[in-house]
Amino acid sequence: MDFNRPTHHQLGTYFFQHTSFTNETLASFVSEIFEEFCSQINDLGVHVYQQSLEYLHKPDNLFNSCIALIQWDDTQTLRRLALLHPEHSSWSSCIQQLEDSDIDRAQVAKFKAFIQAGHAGAFGEYIVSASSSSASSQEESNGPLQHLVNSAV
Repeated sequence: MDFNRPTHHQLGTYFFQHTSFTNETLASFVSEIFEEFCSQINDLGVHVYQQSLEYLHKPDNLFNSCIALIQWDDTQTLRRLALLHPEHSSWSSCIQQLEDSDIDRAQVAKFKAFIQAGHAGAFGEYIVSASSSSASSQEESNGPLQHLVNSAV
């Protein structure tokens, strides 16, 4: 009998790292959710919106979303996810799980720095020119939801 079985975290990490279809599907799904939020944000009732945020920020859901987005180098959606509910208590455990996983350490370090800097900086921004970078930073100061609406172009 082998008592050195992998934990559910290790199995989950292996699954997300080695099944490209699953990673691509999850990353696409999370990206589509953001597009829906951005295009229909005013149509959602407050109760539905709050339930959606809470579901997305459950620790396992948040970690799985982040790991898939990092695997597919979708830093724009990862940035939007962080800005969606930046003060949620699940972020600290998510960052710790990401650091403990076997995914791209450099990308995790950049994302962690973005989170620890109060969600400020250029992580995941699509920068066209220097002037758009300063405009994007100004949009961030308007609050995370405003940033989502402005970046859904």
